[in-house]
Amino acid sequence: MRNELSVDRLRGTIWGMVCGEVVFDGSIRTHLQEALLASDSKTPVPSGEEQGLLKLLTQREKEILCLLMDGLSNQEVAARLFISEPTVKKNVSRIIDKLQVQNRVQAAVYAARHLPH
Repeated sequence: MRNELSVDRLRGTIWGMVCGEVVFDGSIRTHLQEALLASDSKTPVPSGEEQGLLKLLTQREKEILCLLMDGLSNQEVAARLFISEPTVKKNVSRIIDKLQVQNRVQAAVYAARHLPH
């Protein structure tokens, strides 16, 4: 079965990429999201200071980071999680601070690189 992508979603994805957002293929995104959300479990994870930074995130921040890895805008994240856009912006700022990165793209890449395999 062929995956269909609506014109609006394609346009949004292209604009997101132009604005520096990270876009992952669905199967990769699903794996990364599951690994990130499972990082609170008792499953052994790689040790080290960098891995510890992900543990600083709240569950809500992890949910938002997963959606950032999916390439969603603040507005789309807000709609998906039923929260306000300013709340998303505050959480994204906290994520960036906690992960010690410069922007949302680096946060998504950081998460992808430091998740347990």
